[in-house]
Amino acid sequence: MYNKRIKEIELFLIEQKPGVYGLYDGENIIAEDLTEDQVVDALLQIQRPKVMAAVKAHKNSLSWEEALVWSGRVVCCNCGARVKKYNSNWPMERQRCNHCLG
Repeated sequence: MYNKRIKEIELFLIEQKPGVYGLYDGENIIAEDLTEDQVVDALLQIQRPKVMAAVKAHKNSLSWEEALVWSGRVVCCNCGARVKKYNSNWPMERQRCNHCLG
């Protein structure tokens, strides 16, 4: 038997038999006869309001354009090399590599 306390909700994951699980909240059996995938889905549903609130309250620490450059998806408009540094003064289609900037 494996018990795991989940944040803010006392919820226990109980292995009924190998590969089959149940969820118990301390008073009631919330779900039973679940596969591992169904357990994950159930836990995500329970945490959904909290996750949704975090998503809605999120503030970007970088722009999408910066992420595109840093992930290597943007190439220099002049020579075709990968751009390594984002220049916010230039539109995405005009980004240039360090060599072409210098």
